Amino acid sequence: MTKKKSRKSKTKTKSTKFFGGDSVPSNLPRNSKIMILEYYQKAFALFHNEYCNRPDYFRGPHPIRNRYWQFMREGTYDLYQARQLLGQYLSVLEREMSEIIQKHSLAYWLHIYRRLFPGTAGRDEQPGTIMLTRAVLEAAIQKYAKFALCDGIALSKDVRMEDILCGLLMAPEFEMERELIMEGPNQLVLTNFSTDEFIEFYQVEKLAYEVWRAAAMLRSIGKGAKFVIENSSTRFDDERSEELNFLIVSHDERLSGAFSVSASGTVFESIGEDTTGCIFIPVYNAGAINIDRLREGIGEFCGMTFAEGFVPNFIWLPHNLRNFRRVHLPLADSFRKKHGVNFDAVLSVIVGMCDYVFYRWIASKGLRMIHFWQRGYEGPERRRTISEVIRNNIPAVARILDIPVEKLQSIDFDAAIDFWTLDTASQSKIDLSYSGPHSIFLPAGGNHIFVDYAWMVRRLYDLFYGVKIDDQNFKGEALECVMREGPSVLPSGPCLSLPGEKRQIDYAYAKGEFLIIAECKAVARSIGYDRGHPLAISYRREQVIERSLHEIDGKAQWLAQNPIGRNYDITKFKYILPVGISPFVEFIPSLSSRFWISEKIPRVLTPSEFEELCNDSEIIFITDNIVSISCQSQ
Repeated sequence: MTKKKSRKSKTKTKSTKFFGGDSVPSNLPRNSKIMILEYYQKAFALFHNEYCNRPDYFRGPHPIRNRYWQFMREGTYDLYQARQLLGQYLSVLEREMSEIIQKHSLAYWLHIYRRLFPGTAGRDEQPGTIMLTRAVLEAAIQKYAKFALCDGIALSKDVRMEDILCGLLMAPEFEMERELIMEGPNQLVLTNFSTDEFIEFYQVEKLAYEVWRAAAMLRSIGKGAKFVIENSSTRFDDERSEELNFLIVSHDERLSGAFSVSASGTVFESIGEDTTGCIFIPVYNAGAINIDRLREGIGEFCGMTFAEGFVPNFIWLPHNLRNFRRVHLPLADSFRKKHGVNFDAVLSVIVGMCDYVFYRWIASKGLRMIHFWQRGYEGPERRRTISEVIRNNIPAVARILDIPVEKLQSIDFDAAIDFWTLDTASQSKIDLSYSGPHSIFLPAGGNHIFVDYAWMVRRLYDLFYGVKIDDQNFKGEALECVMREGPSVLPSGPCLSLPGEKRQIDYAYAKGEFLIIAECKAVARSIGYDRGHPLAISYRREQVIERSLHEIDGKAQWLAQNPIGRNYDITKFKYILPVGISPFVEFIPSLSSRFWISEKIPRVLTPSEFEELCNDSEIIFITDNIVSISCQSQ
């Protein structure tokens, strides 16, 4: 990797001005490899070494766990008692987090945690756990941090060098860092920040991990696990039967990070052959994915690549927001009535900002990418600049979302910016046990704001919480459209038997001598389900799993007894395999063969799981749930 040229170089370079006031050389050769040196990196490495050498902080859970649970009676608790104890624990955790976070500004916390790789804060090192812990942490910071700048952070041109990082940069070994600050752009820097503040941050992260653990326990006991308090370092845990453990692990392993459904239960095709409706949005790189497999494509787009082995803090992935908009349009009027803002305006703000990021990647030949792949945010910038960026980008937004330019030009984007901006009203809605909702535009003092891209996907997922319409049929139709990448073997309308009875089969797929038929249930998922509320979990079991299997089993029997109808003929098949389809990964309540196709594949599937099933003849053949067709053609 080649080092960025010092600004003392006599070679003059043309600079391109970018959002936020920073500038980068625009005459770098194509296919260059880049390395960015920043003022804090060496200091953070020193702080981290000191942190690791203090085992009382570095190892084990946050002390609050022991303080809370040590006086609780050991033993097993019922569902009501467990939820009460865990609810109290969550309140204690939130109070502890708020007391620390409110001492500093949002800019202070944002500056710190986006410069640290998203690693584990406890024993559970699964990517999903890391992601949810970070979501809890950032939700707490948005809820409790000060909006105005605090004494822990300042603009580099407004403070003396000896005030930065408590004077650490005055040491001889930080000569390069001092040069970067003196000759670089005006930027936010940490001032009253040393090892103690570094440790304080990690202690807050451990509190966020405790929130995740308590919330995960609520989800587990909501599915049938027992709650146990024991005199050990873990203090509290769930106790599962072998069957329940298999069911929970199976559910968690099936979860996917793909964004192709909203919490309303409305599915859309996120990635397809037509990419004109796609924009890049970041997600935390909780799985520590190496960038190598993306390097070739990045080089092709921008003419510059990251060095081999680079593991960024964020991964920017394409998402088809044109399709997202199209399938959610039936909810647009109700969305406007509930929130007082136009749905297209709200979505256009996301598209406009992300498309502008991509434009700058190209314009800077990839040099600006390092910032976005490492930070996931930018700013601070004046609010009016955000509005100008969006309005200047209307033609691109119109093309991406397939909306007439004239329609977008008449939209009130200021109201949409307000919708995405953190204020006291949106702070009051943040729930740490749900870990959100997060805002996108964050106050940075005065009329300045940060643009945070990190939680855009999640906000789009829960955008329609509480938005309801009487006719919910559009969600089922959207789910069936995703299923129908090829035509259904059976009619799109009802199947009519020879005697005149009729049954609606949502989708049917031919696989050799098997006819796979599917019942689609697009039922919205509540926040209560994510919180592990037993009633919400029971509701999904009854309305999605039991209902879909009951209905499709009855239709399979009817088809088997009526293989020839007025508008269909299935006599070329020998067997029918009935399955249920849900937009979400559903928790299967039992190991009973009625709920399973094979040891690992349930009968209620997501669309992508259904596609995998259709491509696996062996699994279809071994299932216990096939129905023999009464007669076949001779």
